[in-house]
Amino acid sequence: MQQHGDTLASIFAPEPMAVAGQTGTVQGRAVDRSVIYLREALSLWLAGGKKPAYSEQDAAILTAIGLRPDAASRTDSQERYTPAQHMIYARRRADLTAP
Repeated sequence: MQQHGDTLASIFAPEPMAVAGQTGTVQGRAVDRSVIYLREALSLWLAGGKKPAYSEQDAAILTAIGLRPDAASRTDSQERYTPAQHMIYARRRADLTAP
């Protein structure tokens, strides 16, 4: 985002470009619409069989901030729940993310 944030924002989020001086509510709705555009673009990209590839530096940053926990952390969090509890959680999460 630091290098190409402006370009990405102009491609994926055309809505906020015209609302810079508007109220917070109008800006919020524009951001909501932009998120819908981005979600659709990512869904199509993933449906095409593509997978995200992280550079080593990006992977280290994502791991450090907790967005990509290391294998040991994933194993620890999986061991806290029974398979039935995990299945209930997975179903609830799927219900929340379903369109």
